[in-house]
Amino acid sequence: MTSGRDRLYLFFAATYLAQGMSGIIYEPLAYLLKDHLGLGPAQSAGFIWWMTFPLLLKPGFGLLSDLLPIRGLRRRPHFLLACALWLLCLASLGLAPSFKYGSLLLLMTLVNVGMVMAAVVCDAVMIEQGRAAGRTGYFQAVQIGVLYATIVVTGLGGGWLAAHVPPQKVFALAAAFPLVALVSVAWLREPRQPARAPSSAAALASFLCTRRFWAVGAFIFLWSFTPFLGTAQFYYQSETL
Repeated sequence: MTSGRDRLYLFFAATYLAQGMSGIIYEPLAYLLKDHLGLGPAQSAGFIWWMTFPLLLKPGFGLLSDLLPIRGLRRRPHFLLACALWLLCLASLGLAPSFKYGSLLLLMTLVNVGMVMAAVVCDAVMIEQGRAAGRTGYFQAVQIGVLYATIVVTGLGGGWLAAHVPPQKVFALAAAFPLVALVSVAWLREPRQPARAPSSAAALASFLCTRRFWAVGAFIFLWSFTPFLGTAQFYYQSETL
């Protein structure tokens, strides 16, 4: 019989599998923007910036989950709504007869809203229940291990899909992964709790004033700041090389 802790491992693995495997759409999307919509490098970069803007709002999604419980629950309902949004937007793209800039940008932005919210809630469960069980490191290892494994698959698979499969079918395939995450909520158990006081927001504001926050933020910025990658590299590879 599967224990509650084992079910959590499955929940974390399924959520991060869905998050990582959603990356199969990025290579086909790049060609969709360049070849089908006729966007130049700057226009594509602008599209991707707006599309991924929800990733910058992760603390806000965390506060939303903390401060606005639904029927006494702060994780399961928010996770279900996030996965449903993520799934429905990808399915809508899979059924689209054609693509226009505005509708594509809106749906892709909402895809990221759903995916980011699901990831934030999953991480909150990992911290809360990991601390209670003394297994935070094990839970996080499952998350990161699954995520990194999917990078290999999506890197190769996304390129193949871009060359052989219409973008609608790629989006439809990608919609299967948030469905996996949606089903995985069956492995998540959460006790009903009263609404939290606004201490979460106060704690976040206090943390923003610490040296540790700025030091960690600077390190992550320098680690991630690679302007020669991304859209510029893609256009150079596809048009020059």
